[in-house]
Amino acid sequence: MAAETFTFTPSKLIAGSDPDIITVPGTLLSGQNLAAGVLVESDTAGKWKVHSGIDGTSKEPLKKVAGIMVYAADATAADVNAIVYTAGNFFASQLTFPAAVNTNLLKQKFVEGTQIVLTFQDTGEV
Repeated sequence: MAAETFTFTPSKLIAGSDPDIITVPGTLLSGQNLAAGVLVESDTAGKWKVHSGIDGTSKEPLKKVAGIMVYAADATAADVNAIVYTAGNFFASQLTFPAAVNTNLLKQKFVEGTQIVLTFQDTGEV
């Protein structure tokens, strides 16, 4: 097996040390090319894919957030190994949410029930 090389340069991604940062290795589902900071969900086999978003009426997440991509991973041709953050305190501005998750309130609601804490740097809506 060839050695994999990962390059990740965080730009104010980590906002604090409470809760502790936890990373988990796993598999990114084939057919995806995801950047660092993208929120993912798990499919029925436990593989990660880009999060499907929220219900348009209730504004509830369609699935629970499984984690945040630690580094970019290209699985367009086949499943690949990847690592996600499952816990930690992150700057919301550095994460990629589904398009419909466009307010701080929805972003906060989106990660409810996880160990992911969001920190907002802007002075807009809370």
